[in-house]
Amino acid sequence: MVSNIIHIHIKFFERDLEKKMARFFVFGIGSFLFLYVYFIGASIFSSLAREDMNSIIRTIGSNVGELESTYVALSKEITLSEAELMGFVDPDTILYAKRGSFATSFWNNEAK
Repeated sequence: MVSNIIHIHIKFFERDLEKKMARFFVFGIGSFLFLYVYFIGASIFSSLAREDMNSIIRTIGSNVGELESTYVALSKEITLSEAELMGFVDPDTILYAKRGSFATSFWNNEAK
């Protein structure tokens, strides 16, 4: 009698363990499948976004090139009289900078 009860209990335990393992494997496979689909989708969408950004960069680069050529064409047309009409004046003293021409001294908080 006791052996029948133990035998039934062992069968029940084995079936319960099999169910738990099956649930674990199904959950694991499902989670791996979900992560696989997620990462594949994310990589596809990021590559599409990169392609869009590259086309935008090309468009902006061509716009900058057009603006540069317009600037060069306009800068060649400006004369000294037109610049004076726009408000540009000749400076009284010509100031320029060269390497090592500005030295600072923190003695008595003054700049030389």
